[in-house]
Amino acid sequence: MDRKVFAKGLKVMAAFYGWPEPLNPNKCGEYKQNRELWYEKLKNMSDRDFLRAVNALTDTEDFFPRPKKIIHLVRSLHTTDPHTAWEQVREKAHDYRAENCDDLDAITRKAVESMGGLKHLKEMNWEAGEQFIRRDFLAAYDQITAIAQHKPEALLPAQEQRRLGKASGIKDILKIS
Repeated sequence: MDRKVFAKGLKVMAAFYGWPEPLNPNKCGEYKQNRELWYEKLKNMSDRDFLRAVNALTDTEDFFPRPKKIIHLVRSLHTTDPHTAWEQVREKAHDYRAENCDDLDAITRKAVESMGGLKHLKEMNWEAGEQFIRRDFLAAYDQITAIAQHKPEALLPAQEQRRLGKASGIKDILKIS
């Protein structure tokens, strides 16, 4: 997630709930370190997912949510069952206006990528082989789901995965050796 998007999300939540003590720049001298800890916890989610979670939480919560609540909500946004995901992809493949799968959840997007992308799916012979395309999509979806359960960063784009691999971890923030 981009740091500017993270800051924007915090400001939106602060507008609704006020700053919680550990993140309040006026009351806590260590607020920058505390914000960095929050960012470390939340940085693996996409900008879109974070802002969707902030929007949903400001509609439903009475207090400033903790990172755990945000993470839980984002995970729940990605619990599309494979057959629903298939119907969404099938609809996109038949829609001549659809150019990408950006509005679909991360697992579905990765499954489409593994099959050559939306453009490739649109070019396939659906009349002769829809059952095979469906079978391959569901298999890819299941594999990606299994990977994501053990390694959630695998859902990130390759460039973001490389950046995370080089990034300093939470130990550096806390100066733990």
